[in-house]
Amino acid sequence: MTVTWHLCGYDKRTEYLGSDIIIPQTMLPVVRSIVRPRDDDPAYADPVEASADQAARLAKALGVRVDLERFDYFVESEAGMETFVVDREARLARA
Repeated sequence: MTVTWHLCGYDKRTEYLGSDIIIPQTMLPVVRSIVRPRDDDPAYADPVEASADQAARLAKALGVRVDLERFDYFVESEAGMETFVVDREARLARA
């Protein structure tokens, strides 16, 4: 199974996914050098937040644009994205 990693931007106000940039496999070493995965989660199964500086550096390395005013950015795998959506929907249902 091939895992795909993403640079995801979640709206600061609503927490909805508003930007989803696929990270090419060849760029993963660069991504790992900018946003280090946790020692217990080397595959970014849990989302790893990128600071504004890190998100800007990732955007430059990936050749994409980011909106730091609107979105909080995270590096995550497809599994991490699914978990985030389920958790968010559960929180909204309880509200």
